[in-house]
Amino acid sequence: MDLMSNFYFAFALIVIGFGFLIFIHELGHFLVAKMVGIKTTQFAIGFGHSLITWRKGIGFRTGTTEPEYEKRLAEGADPSTLGETEYRLNYIPLGGYVKMLGQEDMDPTARSDDPRAFNNKSVSARFAVISAGVIMNLIFGMIFFVIAFMSGVMFPPAIVGEVAPNAPAAAVYAQ
Repeated sequence: MDLMSNFYFAFALIVIGFGFLIFIHELGHFLVAKMVGIKTTQFAIGFGHSLITWRKGIGFRTGTTEPEYEKRLAEGADPSTLGETEYRLNYIPLGGYVKMLGQEDMDPTARSDDPRAFNNKSVSARFAVISAGVIMNLIFGMIFFVIAFMSGVMFPPAIVGEVAPNAPAAAVYAQ
């Protein structure tokens, strides 16, 4: 492989690695939000417009499934056949988010009357959702650490080739 191929390969590995860490982090928020009964409308890896989207009952799409989801609900489709969460892979792979009903980062004063909204849950439930991403990263780190050391990690011993005369390493002092 030439130098540029190595660069692109290394860059691709970095993007995939960070993407996986972001996925684990956002999965923590998502699972705890579902566990405490918060309606999640989007689970996204990356920012910007969606590259690929999937929703239960609609399937894979490019772009968002939101208009089709709203149209089907307005036509009287059974809500249990459609997933309330849109899973997205967005164009800019430098982060991710879980969009929850009642959590508007651009307008913190916005409120929702829905009992499943983030802003209508108890402080302890909101705290659990917000801290779940970091806790999930810690759990993943511990699991990955165990797997790495079970697979075998090399620790080559330090070997001194030679010591220059009159150098600090050549002098030995008794303590």
